[in-house]
Amino acid sequence: SLNHTLWIHQPQFNLSQWHLLKLASPWAGLGRGLGHSYLFDRHGVLIATAAQEGLIRAQASAAKQ
Repeated sequence: SLNHTLWIHQPQFNLSQWHLLKLASPWAGLGRGLGHSYLFDRHGVLIATAAQEGLIRAQASAAKQ
């Protein structure tokens, strides 16, 4: 991970209940990737948002093929 950020929008929430985690990767290239995630409670309320930029490296054996 090159960097990541977490924003918590609802300070009071119960993680023992069902939640939905929506993931998206809007961009990847040039050895890097960007990911966004959104955590919703069972009523559809946005609990938290996260963003992460990561480094992408191919394995040496895969790169030679």
